[in-house]
Amino acid sequence: MTTLRYFDCRGRAEPLRYMLEDWEVAYTDEVVKLNRQEWNEKREMSSFAGPFGQLPILEWADPEELRTVAQTLAIAQYVGMKCDPVLRGNVVQAEQITKAMSYGCCAYEDLLMKILGAIGDPSQGLRVFGQVVPKALERFDHVLSVMEEKVFDVQSSAVNPEEYLTEGVYLLGSSPAWPDYIFFHAVSLLYEIAGPAIFAPFPKVAAYQARMSQRPNIAQYLASGRQQKAMTLEANEEAKIEAIVIKLRDAGVLPPPQDGRRERDGFV
Repeated sequence: MTTLRYFDCRGRAEPLRYMLEDWEVAYTDEVVKLNRQEWNEKREMSSFAGPFGQLPILEWADPEELRTVAQTLAIAQYVGMKCDPVLRGNVVQAEQITKAMSYGCCAYEDLLMKILGAIGDPSQGLRVFGQVVPKALERFDHVLSVMEEKVFDVQSSAVNPEEYLTEGVYLLGSSPAWPDYIFFHAVSLLYEIAGPAIFAPFPKVAAYQARMSQRPNIAQYLASGRQQKAMTLEANEEAKIEAIVIKLRDAGVLPPPQDGRRERDGFV
């Protein structure tokens, strides 16, 4: 069976879990719980941590062989080529592949890694959540707006418009491609940390986050209790996130809580 191997947190692997769940891939979610010494020993084993000594690792069970893939974006693209309804098939337009990698890299580097980095170093929180994140969300809000117009045009010009009905748009069209799961993980972390106020200037992103979370397989996964509670492996993660939120509220980036408390509005 296909196996995804990662630490006992959401971190860099959660987009891959969303992807495998939504596309109904049978897989084993191998959760690694090791102290530093044990990890330093294990990471030298290519059969465990791949050629780069890092996690996540995907072991994809093909009928002919067991293929090992390392690095989050490479795994996402590999699973996408196997299962992605937008990109799979014998003929894939180069433009779509280029867009997928562009959007995936932007969601990963400009959002996800910045968010995870700020949790590790709360002194960067105000800059990341007050400047970097809004700029990235503005770009994605525009992407979703343009794609919405394209999908509407296709529906309107179709001979049988009902055949093109969709519950909403995604980054590359009317169904999620692999970059969507990276972007969804990033914006879901934002919602959990900062609450819905962070999306107020970006209505397309807000609608997108809700739409992705309501996809049946993802909703089932989120309700199953199988999702890791921790976002990162950082010690005192909760206190670090709370410190970031306090700074954002003091700076006016986030509104004060309505009941006068400082707890995060979006935290579950």
